[in-house]
Amino acid sequence: MIVLRHPNQLSAAHVNFMTTIIIASLSGLLQQRFAHLGEGVVYDPDEHGYMVLVEPGDDVKALETATGCPILSDWFGDSHYGDSDYAPSCEWLDEYPLCFEMGFVLNDSGTVLLLIVPKLIGVDGELLSMCRENAELKTD
Repeated sequence: MIVLRHPNQLSAAHVNFMTTIIIASLSGLLQQRFAHLGEGVVYDPDEHGYMVLVEPGDDVKALETATGCPILSDWFGDSHYGDSDYAPSCEWLDEYPLCFEMGFVLNDSGTVLLLIVPKLIGVDGELLSMCRENAELKTD
């Protein structure tokens, strides 16, 4: 997983080639999200939020632990993706040509965690299926 807490990370050198490709491919969307999160003021990840990019091979349980957000389960742990009563716990789930975006509001101040799920081979199949089945298609 790639944790992005500052817009400068988008242009920083990355050790992993796949990380570089993912960030380069999604750069426009990521820059736009940092701009929206900061709302025209000095960006503060602790106040405004941050992004987590899923990488091929990432384990969903590890993502849930790292983010503190239920991704394939609900907030109360009563249902899991695939159960008849399952509904995503995120505030929004949008689909773009190259990825899905899950938005979680972390507190009453409006701090946001954006989970970006690229449409790549190697990304958890259950996560991609859940996104495909529940996302709202966006064209912007």
